[in-house]
Order: sequence, then C-alpha cells, then structure tokens
Amino acid sequence: MKMKSSEALIQEGTCKGKILMLSFDSLGDIVLRQPLFTVLVQKGYQVTVAVRKGFENILPVLDERLSVMTVDINPYREITESISLKLEQLTEEIRNFDPDDIICCPYQRTFLDEWILRKFRTSRRYGFKGICFPYDKKIGVLLPAVDGDLLDVAVESEERDWDIDKNGKLLSIFLGEDIEIRPCIAIDASIIKKTDNALENMGIERGNYVIVCPAGISNVRMKTWSIRNYAALIDFIIDRCGLAVLVICHETELDSINDILTDVKKPDCCRVWVGQQTDMDVLVGILGASMLYFGNDTGPMHIAAALNKPLIALMGGGTWPRFLPSAEVSAVFTQELPCFYCRWEYCIFEDAPCIKQIDPEAVKHTVRKMLAGEISGNHVHKGDPDIYQKAKTAMKGRSFGTEDLMPFNIILHGLPKISIVTPSYNQGQYLEECIDSVLSQNYPNLEYIVMDGGSTDNSTEIIRKYEKYLTYWQSESDGGHYQALNTGFKRSSGEIMAWLNSDDKYHPDALFSAAYVFLKRDDIEWIMGRPSNWDAYGNLRDIYPEIPLWSRKMYLSRIYRDPTIQQESVFWRRSLWEKTGGYIDHNYELAGDLELWRRFFRYAGLITVDALLGGFRNHPDQKTQTRLNDYFKEAEAIIEDEITLFDHGQFTDIPDGGRSVEISDKIVKNFKRSVGKLGYDVSPIYSSSVDIRLDAARKALVTKEWGLIKKQNDILHLESLLKESELDRRKRLEQIEELTRQLTESEADRKARLDALNEREARLAQVETERQLQIQNLTTLLKESNLDREKRLEQIDTLTLQLTESNIDRERRWEQIVQLTSWLETSEADRNARLERIQYLERCLDTISRKFDTMEQTYRALENTPVVRAARRMRLIGVKPLDNTIAYGETPDGTDRC
Repeated sequence: MKMKSSEALIQEGTCKGKILMLSFDSLGDIVLRQPLFTVLVQKGYQVTVAVRKGFENILPVLDERLSVMTVDINPYREITESISLKLEQLTEEIRNFDPDDIICCPYQRTFLDEWILRKFRTSRRYGFKGICFPYDKKIGVLLPAVDGDLLDVAVESEERDWDIDKNGKLLSIFLGEDIEIRPCIAIDASIIKKTDNALENMGIERGNYVIVCPAGISNVRMKTWSIRNYAALIDFIIDRCGLAVLVICHETELDSINDILTDVKKPDCCRVWVGQQTDMDVLVGILGASMLYFGNDTGPMHIAAALNKPLIALMGGGTWPRFLPSAEVSAVFTQELPCFYCRWEYCIFEDAPCIKQIDPEAVKHTVRKMLAGEISGNHVHKGDPDIYQKAKTAMKGRSFGTEDLMPFNIILHGLPKISIVTPSYNQGQYLEECIDSVLSQNYPNLEYIVMDGGSTDNSTEIIRKYEKYLTYWQSESDGGHYQALNTGFKRSSGEIMAWLNSDDKYHPDALFSAAYVFLKRDDIEWIMGRPSNWDAYGNLRDIYPEIPLWSRKMYLSRIYRDPTIQQESVFWRRSLWEKTGGYIDHNYELAGDLELWRRFFRYAGLITVDALLGGFRNHPDQKTQTRLNDYFKEAEAIIEDEITLFDHGQFTDIPDGGRSVEISDKIVKNFKRSVGKLGYDVSPIYSSSVDIRLDAARKALVTKEWGLIKKQNDILHLESLLKESELDRRKRLEQIEELTRQLTESEADRKARLDALNEREARLAQVETERQLQIQNLTTLLKESNLDREKRLEQIDTLTLQLTESNIDRERRWEQIVQLTSWLETSEADRNARLERIQYLERCLDTISRKFDTMEQTYRALENTPVVRAARRMRLIGVKPLDNTIAYGETPDGTDRC
C-alpha cells in the first residue's frame, strides 16, 4: 500500500503536525535515522529534515516523502564573519515552515542545534539529555539568550549506547508507544539504471565485486588502517577470492587511495569510484550490487547494512560501540583499549592504535569465509586482550589532554633494537669520539658491534675501555672494510640497522630520532638525515642548507651532480636488508655503499629526515679525499650497470621516493620522555674526554659559517666551470668554422635542391589541377549515377508490384490445376469403367454375331428345303425377321423355336 505524501495529508486535513528534524552530523548518522523519519511520516506527520549542504541528496533515497532543508553552515568548523547572514536566512526558512515540534537528533549537540533550540522556543523541543556544545565567547555572541531549559522533553541515554537504540527511544517517547526500528533502504529502477551505467563505464560486472572503502578520513585523518594492510587485502581478494575490487572514496581522499593502489600487485583488477555529493543514489546502487562491503568509513557501512549486504567493518574508539552496524551478516574488528569512546577528538596514543593494531590475517580469514557463505549473524572481534592490559598499565596516571604522548608501538613492543656496526683500522685518533657518539646517547635498546681489522695503533685499548657497553668486538684481520661489515651484521639482530665508520660521528639523539621515525611510519623502509660534516678535530663544520631528495628515478635518469648518499646518516629496516640479499658487495673497494643503496632502491624509496643524524669527518687521511676520482669511477660503473639492467627489463619497479619528513626537537624530547616513563634511563652520557653537545648558538654559527663556505665553494665551482666553458668555447669555435665550410659547400646543393623543389611544386600544382578536374568529372558522374539509381529504384518498385500480382495469379492457377487434377482423376476412373463396358458389349456383340451367322445359315438352309417352302406356302409356320432382341431360342409366347 502506497502511503500518502505530507502535502496530501495537509490538503486532506489529516496531518498530525509539522516536525523539523535537526540532523547536522555525518552521513552514517542520517542513514541510521531513516526509520525514525519514515515512521513519523507513516504516522501522519509532515517531516522536514535539516541537514548540512551536500547531504540533501541522500534523503530522497531514504524516503521520497521527506522534505529537506539545506543549511550551508558546518557547525564543526571555525566560525566566520558570513555566518550571521546565513543564520538569518535559516531563521526565515524555519519561521516560514513554522514547525509544531523540533527534534534534535544528535546526542552531542552542535552550536547550530543549540542556536535553533534557543531561537524557536514556541515549538515543542525534543532531544537527548547528552553533551551540550561548549560555550565559547565567539559563539556566545551568536547564541540567543534562553530562559529555562533548551529541551521540553529530554531523553535519558548514554553516549555509548547503540545509535539505533537511542533513535528508537527518542521515537518511542515522542509517539508515546514502544517501537523497534531498523534502517532499511529499497532501490528503485532509476537507481539500478544509473548504477549499471556506472559499472559498465568502470568495466565491472554487477554482483561480482567487493567494495573496499579505506576512506572516511576527510574529517578524521587518524582513523585509517595501514596502507600496506589495505593493499595486501585487495591483493588477497583478487588472487585468492577471484573477484574484482571497487575502491570507493570522496574526491578529497583520492591522494590516500592512490598511495594504497601503488602497492597493489594487480591494479587492472581494481577500479576506483570517486563520489561527489550529488552521487548518493549511485553510491547506494553500487553498494547494493556488490557482494561484500569492507572498510572503516561508517557512512557507506550503514548504507550496506540497510541494504542487507554482508559487511566487514574496521571500527575505532571514536565510533565504538554506538556506530555498530545493523546488518544481518557482519563482522566488526577493533582493538579494545582503555581509552575507548574518545569521539575522535584526541588520541592519547597519537595515532589511533584501536584501528592500526587490527590483525590483517584475521581480517583476510573472515573475508574468505564470508564470501564463501560460511558466516551468519553478527560478530565482534575486540582484538588482543594482552594489548589491552599493556595499554591499561601504561595509562596509569595519564589522562586525555596530556602533552607527554607515547607512541603505541613502545607500549606493545618497547623500543626497537638498533644494531650499529663500526669497522675500524688504525684510526685510534678518531675511534673514541666515534664510539662515544654512539654510546653517549644512552639509547636503551642498542646493539653495538665494533669490527677492528687488527690495528697496530691504540685502537684496541680504546675498544677495551668501552668493552662493557659493546655487544661484540674483535681485532683481527678481516678481509677489508666491507667484509668486516658483513661479518658484523651477521652477528647483529636489531630491527633497525646502520654502520658508522670509525672516523665519523653521530649527532645527539640521532638514534632516538631514527627510532621515532620507524615507529611512527611503518611504510618507511630506510632514511637519511640532513647531511653534515665534521672537521678533523671533531667540530661541526657545516650543515647542508638544502635537504637532498634522492630517488631511483634520479639515478636511472642521471639527474645528479654528485651521486653520493651520506652513509653516516642512513638507517634501514632489517626486513629491507634481508629482502635485498643481506650483504655488502666487498668486490668494490670504495663504493660498496652505493651498490647497497641501488639494491635498496629496487624495493623502497629513500626518505630524507629533516634532522641531524650522522656527520662525515673531513681529514687528510680518509680514502674519499685521497681517492675521490676512483670512488666516482666505481659509482658511475654501478649506476651504468643498474641502467643496463633496467633497460633489459630487470628491476623495472621505481618505488616512490624523493620525499622528506620533518622532526622537531620537541617531538624527540617528548619521545625520549615517553621512553623514560617505561623505566629506561635515557639521560645523555658524556665521557670526560669527549663532548659532542651543540647548543643553539653553536648550531646557528655553524650554519652561518657553512653559508659562507658554501658561497666560496660555489665561486670556486663557477670558476672551474668557467675554465671548462672556455675550453668548450674554443672547441665550439672550431666546430663553427668546420660547419661554416660545410655550409658553403652545401649552399650549391641547397640551390639545386631548391630548383628541384620548385619543379616539384609546379608539378604538384599541375597534379592538383588535374585532380580537381577529376573530382568535378566524378561529381558529374555521381549525379548522373544518382539519377540512374532513382530510375532503377522506380523500375524495381514496378517489377516488385508486378511480381506481387504474378504471385497472386500463380496461386490462382495453382488452385485451378489442383481442381483440374482432381477432375482428371475422376474422369480417368469413368473412362476406365466405360472401356470395360465397351469391351463387355464387344464380347456380347461378338457372341451374338456368331449366333446370328449360325442362324442365318440355318435359315437359308431351311428356306431352300422343300418342307419350308411348302409350309410357307401353306402359311403353317410363322417366321419373323431376325432383329437385335431375339436371335434364336424362345418365341414371344415362351415356346421354343423350331
């Protein structure tokens, strides 16, 4: 039975009243209120729903009988000067509607909700006795004064309660009867048609794809799952489940989606639908045509639930458990933490571990079982209880809003182990400063290995001085610099790896900075700090003013002046080390580091951290100073070899790189303080003989000095380039003279070619004239041909008409032939019967003829006898002439003839 519209109810005078529903929150909230709107319409109320601009297109899909009031005000953003005019327009629109009742749907009211509730006190006002908008001086100027409570009827509820239950309670109190509600959306033919067109344009078959929605982050950036996890899940659906994947997102989230698709192995089996605010009906259609919904965006999730689609949702504390879906088949994944119910306003662990810690393997297992139809009902997975307990222990004495934030990975696993290997040979004058720069940072989870090649100076004594702080050390012949590093790394076990040569040094807090980056960004595989140099005495000499951004593409394209990456400030994950073979090629004497970097580049992009990590010491005895040209030759050979491999189709992937990450001193200090709260002593330790601390003034002075040095170096470089340019100029002059001579010789040829060109142009003009004549002739012939074609068409029409008439005559003649054939068959039977009769009569006639002849003979014989003659004379015997009736036999009276 089709319900009457609100306008029809008003015209009939059966409308119970006019209701204004305030629903200025998100898409998911609006979808969950669909049964609330629909029931009120069915009960005979005229319902108008006030929503933010952009959400008005979902309401006709939910119920076409609803009226919409669109508000171009976002109550979650900063107040602007133009808001007063918009509020006046809203006031006029509500006043024209003149609602009998105003229902404030959100549990947590915005300033816009309160502004309407304060402004229209003559209407009955319903809402939750929940969280009010915090008073602000700037907003307070806009809010009208109020006497008494804002709500005439306040519904008691908890924020954690399921939103569907809260909506049902609000509806029951308004109507005065208990009503159970559940969102339900029906798709009409127009939506199906638009959906099929959209799917056809994307090359996806209806009912043969899975929706993946890693979006919903335009307003809450922290609530996303890992890029790697999403890419791995998409690959799993494509490879293991054999289905296509349709990724949906809003246009403002496309950059995040592209980051995920970059890691997908088969992007051809994956499509992206970028929705606009006007595409709500298409969104509903593609969700309805899918096999499964997966994602952390609660808006499409609730639509899928209302369409009775199986779904898997990733849900964090900001939406738990009030936003649980109402699907018939669903699975919800989260990691329960003691800070749940945060409303996404603040994360005490910085980066929403309630979603980040969801196990991807458990999700894949559930996806496979749900697609196979092996799951029914609703299931909730609250994660690892041990993680909950660890987080609860770390939360003691902490509350929301504290500044000493702690990355969640420290809580779960502690600090990552960093393995540092230092190769050394006869560099005792620098070795102690190198070792001290590592140990003095007091990084709690350090694995430090020193590989001495059997030095004959005081290196061994220095190593023994720090022996108790070292994980391992040796002093013996080791086959060279890179061979010593390979041996040292084989003995290491750290998650993060690096090496520091014995004449180089780390900056303070370098290890904490590196650990922080790798903890915060699981997508980063290796990093390099801002390059810096030390002088021969260990003083900071210069800091690069510009951050170098290296990438594999730059090497393959030869876009560089100096191919070196500062090895002293490079750190990498062990997983990358093992993925690339787990070795340094000791066949190179000087550029073995670059050979390792080129293998790293095949799998991951280098990220430059805007922080001081390690520095390179300039001194007269170093190899890179005395054999710089040899280093460049090896480096160029490595690069050329990589380019050759790439050109032959090997290692063709070019990971994204050439990006920078900034780390402030405050972040590092807060990080160290968080580590210290785990029970570690992180205060810096400095030896009496070495002090590598740099205060802000020293850094500023060094940076200024570096600017002057850089200018001098630039001048020297320009002078060198000028000298090289002079040589090039002379060579170019010689080349110009040679070209001038060749040009003079070529002038005669040019004239000949010009004459030939003129001749060809004349010939072309003649050919063009002939071609135009041919075109005219062909045009005339074509016109005549068209006339002939029309005549032939007329003849064809005449012949067709005659043929039609002939067919009619042929049918008539055929009927006559059939009739004549029938008559002929009948006549043939009569003829045969007559022939038989004639043959019978002929036989009878023949018999009679023979009898007649016999009688004739007898008569003649008797006639000539005397007796007959006498009897005739005596007229005693009467004799009649023979005829066809009586030939011989009986007389007419029945007596025998004599």
